[in-house]
Amino acid sequence: MQYNTYMSNIYQAKGETLTEQYFDVGALFGESIRNAVNVISQSRSKKVKIRKMLAEKTLVNLRRKNVASEFLACIDAWAKGAQITTAQAMWLMADNLSGCQTIIARYKTGIALLHTEEDFENISFRMTGEKIISFSDNGEFSRCLVYNDLMPGAGLYGWKEDLIVAVDTLYLKEDGIEKIENPILANVVAWMIWRMTPKEANQ
Repeated sequence: MQYNTYMSNIYQAKGETLTEQYFDVGALFGESIRNAVNVISQSRSKKVKIRKMLAEKTLVNLRRKNVASEFLACIDAWAKGAQITTAQAMWLMADNLSGCQTIIARYKTGIALLHTEEDFENISFRMTGEKIISFSDNGEFSRCLVYNDLMPGAGLYGWKEDLIVAVDTLYLKEDGIEKIENPILANVVAWMIWRMTPKEANQ
C-alpha cells in the first residue's frame, strides 16, 4: 500500500520518543480533554457511571497483568500533558458514541478513508484544529484521525505503510456489563494493533 506523504493539515507530534510525542499531543488538546473529563465527572447517568467503572477496571487489569506496557506509557504521557489522571484518560476511551460511521473504500489505485459524524450539530465540539496526527518512532511514521478528547490511535482510524486500523464499537446490550471481571476496551485493542507491524497484525 502506498499513501500520500505530502498531505496537508497533518500535525507532527513533537518529541524524540513516542511518550514525549504523546505528552505533546495531550498538551495540544489539553483544554478540550479537561472539558470532556468535567462533563463525564459531573454526569449522573447510570450508563456513564458504568463506563467509568469499566475504564478504571481495564486500567487496573492492564497494570496488574503487566501487559500493554507501551500503551500504558503513552496514555500516562498523554494524560500528563493534558493535566488529567490516567484513570480519567481511560474514561474518555470508554465514552463511546453510536452516531459515527467509518468507511474504508478500496479502488484500483488506492484506498479512501471516510468518516462521518451524526451526534453533533457542530462537529467542532470534538474535532477542531489539527485532525490528523503523525508520530515518528524508530524511523516509522504512524498517522491517525483524531478527536480532541481521545488518545490518538485509539479510535476512528489509524494508518501507516501497509496497515490501516479502524474501530467502531456499539454496545448492543449493556445489562450486566459491570460484572465483567477483566475488561478490555475496544479502543485499547485498536491502539495495540495500530502499533504492530503488518506481519504481526495478520497473525
